[in-house]
Amino acid sequence: MALMIQLSESVAENLREAAERQQLKPEDLAVQLIENALDAYYFPTLEEVVAQIKGLPFKPENIREATGSLRDHLASDPEDVEFDLEAWSQEWARVEEEMRAITRANDISEGFAPLP
Repeated sequence: MALMIQLSESVAENLREAAERQQLKPEDLAVQLIENALDAYYFPTLEEVVAQIKGLPFKPENIREATGSLRDHLASDPEDVEFDLEAWSQEWARVEEEMRAITRANDISEGFAPLP
């Protein structure tokens, strides 16, 4: 893959000097640096994460036996107030609008403003 990047003059000069010291072309040194940097950013796949979790040792102290029915517990909770779907929907719509406004402001500040 060919990729063109624009470096500041000071970075370009540092790259040229470092490449000269290593007897490399600046482009070859830049490729090495990018490859090394990307190797440091390993992002496991979801399957790898699940495999790591499954590979963890079993710890009996992390297991608590159930003491009753969750359904019964939730139904009998005196602190439980009735859920108002309309109020929740209005609040959620307000939250989504605020998130859209923040995203739009970020896009504008980063020089990318999608069409409305």
